[in-house]
Amino acid sequence: MIAFALITLIALGLSFIPFLLTRSVLEEGLEQIHPEGCTETIYAVVVRNDTREVHDEDGDYTEYTPVYKYKYNGESYEVRSIYPVSARHGS
Repeated sequence: MIAFALITLIALGLSFIPFLLTRSVLEEGLEQIHPEGCTETIYAVVVRNDTREVHDEDGDYTEYTPVYKYKYNGESYEVRSIYPVSARHGS
């Protein structure tokens, strides 16, 4: 029961990270497209977290990559973050 509660708390904590990164990701991506700066504010929503199981010499972990959705000029866009978050198994 304690393990379930711990896993639930970790999952809830990880779910907030994409919201904190949203502004940084969008600003950095737009700076690369328009180095002179942004002239509009666009709000995005995390619509899902893509997951990937990774196995390397340091052990096993799950990598979570948020996918953002936003509208601009009447068109909807989905953008996969370039900043995945990792959670080690059995740490």
